[in-house]
Amino acid sequence: MLKVLQLCKKSPTPQKDGESIAIHQLSKALLSSGAELDVIAMLTEKHPWWDLKGELAGVSYQYLHVDAQISGFKALRSIFAETPYFVSRFYAKSFKKSILRTLEKKDYDVIILEGIFLSPYLKLLREHSKAKIILRAHNVEHRIWERYAKEEKNFLKKMYIHIVLKRQLKRYEKRKVKKMDGVIAISPVDELYFRNLGVKNLMVLPIAVEVLKSSLRPNIFSIGFLGSLDWLPNLRGVEWFLKEVWQEFQAKYPEAKISLAGRNFPANLYKLPYKNIFVLGEIDNSSSFIAKQSLMIVPLFSGSGMRVKIIEAMANSKCVLTTSIGAEGILYENHKNIYIADSKEEWLKALSLFYENRNKLDEIGQEAASLVKEKYSLESHAKQLMAFLTLV
Repeated sequence: MLKVLQLCKKSPTPQKDGESIAIHQLSKALLSSGAELDVIAMLTEKHPWWDLKGELAGVSYQYLHVDAQISGFKALRSIFAETPYFVSRFYAKSFKKSILRTLEKKDYDVIILEGIFLSPYLKLLREHSKAKIILRAHNVEHRIWERYAKEEKNFLKKMYIHIVLKRQLKRYEKRKVKKMDGVIAISPVDELYFRNLGVKNLMVLPIAVEVLKSSLRPNIFSIGFLGSLDWLPNLRGVEWFLKEVWQEFQAKYPEAKISLAGRNFPANLYKLPYKNIFVLGEIDNSSSFIAKQSLMIVPLFSGSGMRVKIIEAMANSKCVLTTSIGAEGILYENHKNIYIADSKEEWLKALSLFYENRNKLDEIGQEAASLVKEKYSLESHAKQLMAFLTLV
């Protein structure tokens, strides 16, 4: 039986955002393959909660409060540091002590770091464990900032992001991935990046989800957005959609409505002057929300990795309208199991098509569910994962 320790900067329960879902699904894949699994997760100011009901039976969970609040002073002070501040802020003595206590009790075969932000603990793990250390890369982090820098209008912010965040983080990622025993990329696009860095033990393992029974199409044309708006690419995308697309589309089709759901919505979103916008904020059941929509949108123009919410919507047999960046890493066929639009004109054209031809939404939604069942099932992922971990 393979003994695995999973280290996370966020609790895998409850599964309310892409990262927590990705962590939880990997835990399920490990467990279903017969691995003995322990999880140590951080609780930060931004993500302070955990849910005992959502824990997997047979898995040992530890939760540690870590002060990872962003400090402008510390960020500026670390401009010339080897470790970017946005990584080092997740290094905490309490988390280190918890890791040490855990390693003293058990000899692990594999330790999985859920993201590059756990890499400051690499030296500690090497000194106190003989386990193979695997990086599960949720994103190529510097690419997120690289793309965001292109959109940023403020010159000073643009320069700081480009010169400090992107370059510093890129150098750091390059150094750290080469020190891992293996890397699990979340998309083929990310896999190519890591392969070009010379990573030899490498595999692609996208998010695994379960296909749900398709729901009835709502009578009113309802557009849905689901995502955390404390993640900057999501916030910028929603703001762009509402300003550039929604007003014009809603003026042409007054019956249409849009519902926005997710965590950490800024206060100004609840006071928007636009018509037929329903800002729900955080919701209890994402599948129930998705089922009530005619169409799900992901207006993303920066970011990296794979969008879990797109796969989740597809698993609910919903058509997803997104950008090329939003769909990056998904093995899609445009206009068959997803719809891609990269400009205001393309978004308006697509929305008009779906409003006037609702059957098209059903066709794409069914094809989307078939894609998820074939490529993103938990069973197939579990077999691939165990084969990789055994051979590393």
